[in-house]
Amino acid sequence: MDILNNIRYGVELERANMPDNGLNESPGLMNSLLGAISGASSQGVDNKRSAMRSAADKREYGDLYTSTTGKAWRDNMNGATALNEIREYKENKLDAKEEKLRGYNVDDRNAGFTQQSKLADAGYKAAALQGQLGRQAAQDQYLHSTNTQNARYAHERSEGRLDRRHQAELADSKEGLQMQMAIMNNDLQEKRMDYDRETRRMDKRSAAIAQLMSGLGSLGGAFAL
Repeated sequence: MDILNNIRYGVELERANMPDNGLNESPGLMNSLLGAISGASSQGVDNKRSAMRSAADKREYGDLYTSTTGKAWRDNMNGATALNEIREYKENKLDAKEEKLRGYNVDDRNAGFTQQSKLADAGYKAAALQGQLGRQAAQDQYLHSTNTQNARYAHERSEGRLDRRHQAELADSKEGLQMQMAIMNNDLQEKRMDYDRETRRMDKRSAAIAQLMSGLGSLGGAFAL
């Protein structure tokens, strides 16, 4: 039985090694006789041909397939299957990266809204404090100037980090993400304009308070006379 298995294996292997040139050439008289005796089959030939092609494709694509997908080459796997899986892996990886970038954009917009809210709150507090007179008004003005300066530094640092991060991450992404960067820059520009308007409003109120204090001083001097 082992002898017949060896003969059948040799016959099928010889047939599997024949070139598929479309001429339907016979494997030869001896091969045909030995195949009939040993029970060689076309299925056995196909299995060996598939294994040989898989081995050849593994030599050509195996390292690329494993290094890209992190998976081992499977038995009877061919080059077309390997290349398709490599393409799908890269596409899925790119989609995951794009999804992560979209999450960053949402976080950036939320950060912009938070910054605007903080600036508005600072303006309300400053307006309330400026209702006081004398030393309290001077102290409130000092606190407002300090808070405004700190907010400006924090805003500039945040803007710098956002710009550097997006420049690095969007360099390899699709052109469509450039539109998201333009939207973010417009949001940042609006925040700058809101900040400048708020600062000018605070300066006008400070000047009004100073004028009021001066008028009160003059009025007090008049009563003293």
